[in-house]
Order: sequence, then structure tokens, then C-alpha cells
Amino acid sequence: MGDSMYLIYSGELRISKLEGGKEKELMRVKEGDYFGERALITNEVRAATVTAVSNCTLLKLDRNAFSLLLGPLEDIMKKRVESYNSPTAAASSAAAASGSGGVTSSAGVLLSAPAPAAVEKIAFEDLKAVATLGKGSFGHVQLVQHKKTGITYALKAVNKAQIVQTGQQGHILSEKRVMAQMNHPFLVKLHATYKDKNRLFLLLQPVMGGELFSVLREKTLFDEDVARFFAASVVLAFEYMHTMNVVYRDLKPENLLLDEQGFLKITDFGFAKDIGDGRTWTLCGTPDYLAPEIVAGKGHGKGVDWWTLGQTHTHNHTQKRIATARSLC
Repeated sequence: MGDSMYLIYSGELRISKLEGGKEKELMRVKEGDYFGERALITNEVRAATVTAVSNCTLLKLDRNAFSLLLGPLEDIMKKRVESYNSPTAAASSAAAASGSGGVTSSAGVLLSAPAPAAVEKIAFEDLKAVATLGKGSFGHVQLVQHKKTGITYALKAVNKAQIVQTGQQGHILSEKRVMAQMNHPFLVKLHATYKDKNRLFLLLQPVMGGELFSVLREKTLFDEDVARFFAASVVLAFEYMHTMNVVYRDLKPENLLLDEQGFLKITDFGFAKDIGDGRTWTLCGTPDYLAPEIVAGKGHGKGVDWWTLGQTHTHNHTQKRIATARSLC
């Protein structure tokens, strides 16, 4: 009987099972994966053998800790348990990619131009709350799960009264309109929208790695290769947006999220706007990253996005100089 589950901090392990008197390898698990949850969820004896392939460090959660910490995620983990006897997710993903006609890299990132976005028909009643991801002055974001498919989403709820009080109606409508037409691997995807008497809802792709800002604050600075990698991701996203005549206008580390593979996704399209081939005169954005033409109020175009990218990169260089000065002291 299993009384614990394990999270892999480092190393690689092989999961195998006896079938017909022979040991059959089911999968390999590496850093960031976990195993052993099945026995805790189903209260059955261990169903497989786990063998270290390399030197490993594991983090252990006993049954009590599992119930306290992971209780809200139990339904999601049950779906994973059910998938153990199904075709692997990797095979399904590969089939989906080959059927879409898109070209993918070895990391699974779409390289060719994505197909146009399509808002999906997902009934609000089919969603159930799993956990709270964040709260803000306008509302909050919840992790929700589709009751039938088990797919998880991020549900952003915005209070209508506060939108009207602060005069943000235009920004909210623009955000929804822009996100509905976007479909790119480095942009957070909008799946559906809803509304009730008091709130507006945006059903978004969940990005569980947190903000780039938090990582930067922890690391103090990024080395050149890491900064180039993140900057290149933003460049590809901006090129895509600009081909659709959309200007973003609010690039900053807080609006850059990391997915489970470490790739960037741009979020928060409140200041994004379709300007066609022309210019716009709205004074908006974050003060530290405003381009001169926005401040001057003489009209601005897509070039302001490249200014904010430069400012974000300069901020990393400033942090690097500060850290160097501190080390010398």
C-alpha cells in the first residue's frame, strides 16, 4: 500500500510494470514530474515499479500533506491517473500537430503562421472552480476545469461597476476584440467570453509558471543568453501582432508569463489596439516604459512596442550593473 507520492527534483526514472512475466517500460519521468499519486487517490496497492536511471533527488509528500496541499487539484490528478491506461498525451499532441498543418519545433512550439483564432463554444455551466490563481482591484482569476473533458482554463472575472467607475469600458472591449483574433504560441489564448449581471468573464489559456517579473526579482538579473531568448520570443509575438495591425503598448516583465516549458506568453491586452495602417493618440501604458511619442501626444504607431522592448532589456542591464557594483563593494 502506498502512503506517499514523490516529486522529482532532479534526475530521471523509469516506470515499468510486469506483463506476461516480463517487465514492460511504461514511461520515463524527469525533473518537474511526479509519481505515486495513484495509490493515494485510489487507495490501491502500488501498480508499477519505479527505478532510478540516473542519480535522483526526490521530494516526498505523505498522505496528510497530499490531502492538505493538493486536495483542490485532486480531480485533475484523477484525470492523469485515468490516462495511464490510455495512449500517451505526447502521441495525441503529435497527431493534432500533424493534422493542423503547422510546423513545430522539437520543443513543440509552432513555427509556421498559426491559423486564425476561433472563440470556442464552452458552456459556462460546464466549468467548475478548482483554485484561485490571483486577485486584483478589478476582480480575480480562477483555475477552472471543464466537467466533461477535464481540460483546465484560467477564468478572469472583471467587475462591471468598477469598469464603469474608472472609465475602462473601451479598454475592456478592445482587449476582448484583440484577443479574439489572436492565435500565437507566445500570446495567451482567449477561448470564450461570458457575462452575468455584475461581471464579465474571459476564459483564457492557463499559464502556470508565473510572471517573468518574479523570476527576475529572484535572480536579480539575467545573463545575455537568457535575455536574448526572452527578447526573441517577444519579437516574434510583436511581429505577429503588427502584421494584424495591432499595437500592444504595455510591455513589461509583469505582463510576461512563463509556461511549464519555460516559454514566454504575453498577457493583459487592455492597452492593445487595432490601428490599421494609421496612428493613435491615446496616452496609455506604464510610465517607466512609455515611448517619447506617446508622452508628446503627437500620435504613435507600432514603433512604440519596439521602444518598450528596448526599455525592458535596458532594465535588465541596469539590474546587472547594480549587482556588479554591489559585488565590488
